[in-house]
Amino acid sequence: MIFFWEDAYGEVAKIKKSLYNNIIMTKENEKEAAISVDNDEKAAILEKKQYQKMTQTPIARLIIGLGIPTTLSMMITSLYNLADTAFVSMIGNDAVTAAVGNLLALMSIIQAIGFTYGMGSGALVSRLLGKRDRAGADRVASSSFFIALVSGILIAALSFIFLTPLLKLFGSIEENVLQYSKEYAVYILISAPFMCMSFVLNNVLRAEGKAVLSMVGLVVGAVINVALDPLLIFTAGMGISGAGLATCISQIISFCVLLAMFLSGKTVVRLKVRSISRSFKVYKDVIVTGFPSFCRQVLASLCAVFLNHAAHTHGGESAQAAFSVVQKVFMLAFSLSLGIGQGYQPVLGYNYSAKRYDRVKKAYLFTLGFSTLLMIAFAGICAIIAPNLMQWFSLSPTATEIGTMALRLQCLSMALLPLNFMAGLSYQVVGSKTIASLLSITRQGLFYIPSILLLPRLWGILGVEACQTVSDALSFLFAIPFTILFFSNLKGEETSRGWSYTIVGIVYAFAVAVGWVTYYFLPFDFWLNLLIADVAATIVTFAFSVVFKNASVYDPYWSVQPIVILIAFIIGKPITATRLLPLIAVCLWGIRLTANWAYTFHGLHHQDWRYTQLKEQSGKWYPLVNFFGIHLVPTLVVYACTLPAVYVMQYGGEFNAGAIVFFILSLLAVALQGTADVQMHKFRKNRTGNFIRKGLWKYSRHPNYLGEILMWWGVALAAVCVMPTRWWLLAGAVANTLLFVCISIPLAEKRQSRKEGYERYKQETRALLPIKKRIK
Repeated sequence: MIFFWEDAYGEVAKIKKSLYNNIIMTKENEKEAAISVDNDEKAAILEKKQYQKMTQTPIARLIIGLGIPTTLSMMITSLYNLADTAFVSMIGNDAVTAAVGNLLALMSIIQAIGFTYGMGSGALVSRLLGKRDRAGADRVASSSFFIALVSGILIAALSFIFLTPLLKLFGSIEENVLQYSKEYAVYILISAPFMCMSFVLNNVLRAEGKAVLSMVGLVVGAVINVALDPLLIFTAGMGISGAGLATCISQIISFCVLLAMFLSGKTVVRLKVRSISRSFKVYKDVIVTGFPSFCRQVLASLCAVFLNHAAHTHGGESAQAAFSVVQKVFMLAFSLSLGIGQGYQPVLGYNYSAKRYDRVKKAYLFTLGFSTLLMIAFAGICAIIAPNLMQWFSLSPTATEIGTMALRLQCLSMALLPLNFMAGLSYQVVGSKTIASLLSITRQGLFYIPSILLLPRLWGILGVEACQTVSDALSFLFAIPFTILFFSNLKGEETSRGWSYTIVGIVYAFAVAVGWVTYYFLPFDFWLNLLIADVAATIVTFAFSVVFKNASVYDPYWSVQPIVILIAFIIGKPITATRLLPLIAVCLWGIRLTANWAYTFHGLHHQDWRYTQLKEQSGKWYPLVNFFGIHLVPTLVVYACTLPAVYVMQYGGEFNAGAIVFFILSLLAVALQGTADVQMHKFRKNRTGNFIRKGLWKYSRHPNYLGEILMWWGVALAAVCVMPTRWWLLAGAVANTLLFVCISIPLAEKRQSRKEGYERYKQETRALLPIKKRIK
């Protein structure tokens, strides 16, 4: 009995204890819930205030308020990179300075990963906050932070495994430079995960408008780096390893300061483990949005590799050391443009999402003007003190001379930097990823790499010094039409014909340049080089037609391509009738066809009905149809048509009677085309019926196509008359005839057949030949 009561008492005690614990836990949960609610309410209040600030504060004050701290932080970062190089150069060895410069490529790769997640998350966060979606912003920021950590660890591990071949690839070829590079690289790789995560934290802070907090994190790291450099390099006697260790420590401390901003509740966006997404779409959106930044940084790394090798080839260690300093100074200039631009990024994101397009335009113009003025001032100062800057880094006299010239040449184009960067950033923030990616690869990819490959061959070390200036000038011109297009789309307006012509003209100038550079560097024979260059230019045109979602961008290529080929071929050669007559025929044909395109082209918003019809019919296969059917096949056909003229100009003898007859035929064919075009334009203007049946169109349903076919038959037969054994030169004319008879005419007939009376017209009139049909 006693045992029974003891057991019962024990059970009651357990129940009481359990109830007590439940009550305590409930109170603690309620307390935690209250704290959580309080934090959420606090974050919601912060978000509301920030939204009002970003959408209502006067633009100039807002841009300066956000841009100046960002610019200062980036300039301080560039300054401590410069300080790194300065302290290292005090060791008194060009090889040490060259080693630090060669590692710019490795730093660019790490930055490429960090910028991808940082700029991607920053752009998305600013848009999400503009839509008042704070939960979505938390999810993007937390997921980006996590993937940046993983990526940083992976890139460090892989780089350690392949360190020696990587450093040789980056330009550390000589043994002493390679050894110094290894000592420095070890510490850079240890800090890689912290650098990647810092990029995310930094850009998220800027995206929500906390540019000052972002600056604090970077400034702390910069000050510590500058303080540690002399202590570790000279006092501790670590040399270049001390510079690497100082950078590593400063990066870790900078990361801790930035992370503390989020953990202390000073931010609108919160980093939460539970907010890390398991959806692939979130990571895809971040990566795709940040991809233009990835392109910029990877290309910067690639350009650094090309520059290091070119400098080594044309100037040895001295040139590498000089360009190491010039690159650091130029990065200081670039940070001016980049810093103001990144202050503009959240303003654009908030106001674009809030549909405050008037503020978007004001923000763009103010940022562009302000950053351009800063760049002009900076360039002027650098140009004046260039020799002193080089001497400050204890460079040899040869390195000082090379560096001074390179820096002054780059000062000429510094004021052009903001436009290209602003255009790319604008498209990136609003979600136009294709154009943003295209703009991001122009300066350091499409223009710089060909320049660094070509100019040193022509001008030696001067070519190495000038390539960045040439690249910046071309990038500036390239960005102009896209800037105009951005604001046209922003207003919902159609791009005017004038600007559409300008944009297409720039596209074709770029395509021709790519074709010429391709031809110049290819090691094959003349004909194969010409074909590959032609295809390369076509691919460029195709890329732009995809960007503008308009295959009609390709249409003038028919008429531009042969003229460019023949003029480029004849330059520098004696002028003879054999060379001049084919050139006259092709130029008249090209001018006629280009004029007809210009007359019928309404702008980038208008696409030829044939391409629209092909898109509807081909469905998901349209990208292949677009590339092969609309672009590549016509290019190959026109190339084949042009070959007889080129072949005669290259190898042919004197024009004989037969050649002159067929040359006259080609001229008459051009006149036939021009007359048919004029008659069609008059008909469309007056609209006197469902379809044209007057003039040449009374005798042929497609007199313009007949003229096109006869033109190339005339050129081909004239070539065969000059060189009777080269009968294969007729292949282009045959292919061109088949293209019109089997594709172009059936497409046109299918569309016209819907019109009343057209079937009767078909019964009475032949498709091509102006021979009256017999009606049964």
